[in-house]
Amino acid sequence: MSGVLEGMDGIAPADVAARWHARLMAPDCTLREREQFEAWLGQSPENLLAFEEAKALWAGLDGLEDDEVLAPHVVAALELEADPFIAQWTRAAEGVARARPTPHRRRWLAMATGVAAAVILAVVVLWPSTRVQTPPVPYAATDRIESVRLADGSVIALDLDTAVAARIDGERRSVELQRGRAVFDVARDASRPFVVDAGVGTVTALGTRFQVQRSGGHVSVTLLEGVVGISTAADSTAGGRMLRLVPGQTARYAPETASWSVQAADASALTSWSEGFHVFGATPLGQAIADINRYSDVMLVLASPDMESLSVSGSFKLGDGKAVAEALPYALPVKTEARDGKIVISRR
Repeated sequence: MSGVLEGMDGIAPADVAARWHARLMAPDCTLREREQFEAWLGQSPENLLAFEEAKALWAGLDGLEDDEVLAPHVVAALELEADPFIAQWTRAAEGVARARPTPHRRRWLAMATGVAAAVILAVVVLWPSTRVQTPPVPYAATDRIESVRLADGSVIALDLDTAVAARIDGERRSVELQRGRAVFDVARDASRPFVVDAGVGTVTALGTRFQVQRSGGHVSVTLLEGVVGISTAADSTAGGRMLRLVPGQTARYAPETASWSVQAADASALTSWSEGFHVFGATPLGQAIADINRYSDVMLVLASPDMESLSVSGSFKLGDGKAVAEALPYALPVKTEARDGKIVISRR
């Protein structure tokens, strides 16, 4: 058989991943082909995520040929494809099936040729309605940061005024971020991608660490470790591709333009709240004070608006406004004074 990558220039990683998954299942898959697969897998994080998604899809299809609702669609999907690659792979699969005549095995070897449109439609539209779904479990943080461990071992750090609803069962792992900010430390499970719904799009992860923030129509996703894919409702209807992030990138959705933008970011600083610290890097003082006051019982106040543009850098303990105020004169030309239950910061 010719290489899977032959003639694949310009083809979406998801399509190449599906073909690789089918080829690796073939009894005549060679060592050379497996080496080519490993090389393709290591070319980009996008390839890795695409292949994990392909594996997850196939794992979720197990038993569909016996499903009362989906059986007709599966039968339709077992017809030979016109695509040369699919037809060639089908012939090889059927040859093995004839040598080892097991009906169940023959059906699955044929299905491994590729996911036909009928099966995709059935899985997306029909199958969920035949399964009893686990109800979502709500979690919320109000006036303090909360840490939640889910049934699959994943951990969610919930920022102040944050609410999520998580559904974890044998078929899916999904979390709806209803409002606020959360850091997700996802347990690896290739058969069940971890999906976060942020309203304007979904974030799909496979054993990774990332932050999602939702405020009104504005959404941001910051990746610390691993790979995530971001898709929107517009993507699914227009056939668009998932937006991929690598560590150290932040994607932001602007409702004004209904579009995403990606930029490099200090991911550790943006998620430092989940570790119990404020981390500022040339941050405007006005912005830093607002962030400090969000967690502190003691409020900090600037004596003059023109001080807001001063830049502050450093790491400070979260929730201790008094300690931050005591440290500021060592970093900036300012002085502090307790007044009416607040700490006033002025120039010196």
